[in-house]
Amino acid sequence: MKRVEDWLRQAQRNLEEAEYSFRGEYFDLTCFLSQQSAELVLKALLQHRGEERTLAIEAL
Repeated sequence: MKRVEDWLRQAQRNLEEAEYSFRGEYFDLTCFLSQQSAELVLKALLQHRGEERTLAIEAL
């Protein structure tokens, strides 16, 4: 469960940085950090559910 918490904590940090980047009008960085945040949340969800980690979007 600790790893899930780590992923969620990092996702939150990335989202906070994305908001900061947005205010600074660094839109490319905003998009990148937002996408990374979403991926970490999905990774945490999969691990919480006990599912194998996957890179294939079709499996989600």
